[in-house]
Amino acid sequence: MGDRWRIEVDRGVCIGSGMCVSTAPGGFRLDGARQSHPVETEADASEAVLAAAEGCPVEAIAIRLSETGEQVFPPTSSSAGRRPPEQRPPRLDLRPSPRTAISVWRPRGCAPRSSG
Repeated sequence: MGDRWRIEVDRGVCIGSGMCVSTAPGGFRLDGARQSHPVETEADASEAVLAAAEGCPVEAIAIRLSETGEQVFPPTSSSAGRRPPEQRPPRLDLRPSPRTAISVWRPRGCAPRSSG
C-alpha cells in the first residue's frame, strides 16, 4: 500500500484563485465563498494533488503523511520562512462589486445614438 496524505487548506490564506481545482479537479473544490477545500482530507499520495499544492499562489495547501504527520509540502525550510498570519496581506475579494459602473467608450465628438 502506498503513502496516505492528510491534505489541509489554510482558509485564512486561500484567495480562491482556483488553481488547485484546475490542477487537481478530483482533489479540490471551491465553496460558495470561493474557498478551497480538499475533496477528501485523507487520500492516497497523488502527483496531481502535489502539483496543486506547488502551484498555489499563496501556499495555502499543506500536505502531511497521515501515518507520521511528517510534512510533505511545503518543504519544512520553506514553511519556516512564511510570514505569521498577522503579517500577511489582507485577502483579496476578486468578485465584482455590485456598485461597479460600466461605461461605454465613445470617440470624441460622438453623441450617443437616440432610439427611434
